[in-house]
Amino acid sequence: MDYLTLSTVHGASLFYSGNWLLINALILLMITDVITGLLKAFCKGQLWSKSALNGYMRKIGYLCVILAGNLIDVIFQMHGMFINSFVLFYIVGELTSVLENAIAMGIPVPKQLSDKLMMYNKGDVKHDEDTH
Repeated sequence: MDYLTLSTVHGASLFYSGNWLLINALILLMITDVITGLLKAFCKGQLWSKSALNGYMRKIGYLCVILAGNLIDVIFQMHGMFINSFVLFYIVGELTSVLENAIAMGIPVPKQLSDKLMMYNKGDVKHDEDTH
């Protein structure tokens, strides 16, 4: 890597106002989701499907929204509060996707977790007031 590239990456990283642990977790989950998605597609014989391409584009979109959210966070001096909420939202989405891929491949997932995930997919979600 040359000095200019390294300087550019370092300068861009200084601009990020959120929690680095969260952004690292999101990136790790994105990579995990891609890997589990590829494994699921391989198992189903649909390795290069249109849905995979849509998933990759969606991840690029996540990163663009995070960049825009970071800009808003910096402009309004929110000290990471705004951007961290964006990143946490996307972390939950990536975790859900990884679990869906695992279930589709037949990997054991705790029953309560898979039942809740299936309820969300069907749209039968009950709010907290309904479950008490």
